[in-house]
Amino acid sequence: MKCKKWLQLSVVLLIAACTSPDVSFDSKPVGYESAKNLAQTLADAAHCGSIEDNGYSETEFLFSCQREDVNGEDVMFGVYVYTEETEKNRRLAELTTETGAPIITGKFYIVYKLGTPGEDGETPVYDTKDKDYAGFPGKIHAPPIPKNK
Repeated sequence: MKCKKWLQLSVVLLIAACTSPDVSFDSKPVGYESAKNLAQTLADAAHCGSIEDNGYSETEFLFSCQREDVNGEDVMFGVYVYTEETEKNRRLAELTTETGAPIITGKFYIVYKLGTPGEDGETPVYDTKDKDYAGFPGKIHAPPIPKNK
């Protein structure tokens, strides 16, 4: 009888250890681990491989992931995860100005395609198309179209 109880307990513990956290795309992170879980869920949805930790603060967590594009080229994506929508909106405004490219947004995250080095080897070039974000959940946030002067 004791063996049966130990076996049942072992099976329950094994299942609990092998089950990933239940994270939805609208989950509000409460710290590093839940932010990382959300970032990995986003990367998994887009077949973007494992995420890398690129730093964090109390309200902002930056990760990256990499996958091949339709041309077989490696493409890197930045995944920002936030504990507050106001922080996300602040960063979205900065990235929109900096990149001039479409960006994917969700309630507590931003996904953007990282730029490639320009002709000078330093200034990034953002050649991003909507199709680059295939598989990533969220809304495409397009930068404003410049007005002709």
